[in-house]
Amino acid sequence: MKRRVTSSRTLRAAGSVMDVWPVENYAQYMPKGSDQERIAQHWTTVGSHLRSALSQYAFNHTAKR
Repeated sequence: MKRRVTSSRTLRAAGSVMDVWPVENYAQYMPKGSDQERIAQHWTTVGSHLRSALSQYAFNHTAKR
């Protein structure tokens, strides 16, 4: 009996990966813009985070003196 339950779960999991007729529209989850635009946006975000971290570090470092 245990083997049958495991087989059923395995088949159900494999079937969910290969969903032939999905209920939802998955196009909304696809990335927008070209590769270059998306990479440029990531680097812009990284730069923003670095500037924020450096200013926070400078603020904390000068406050302790």
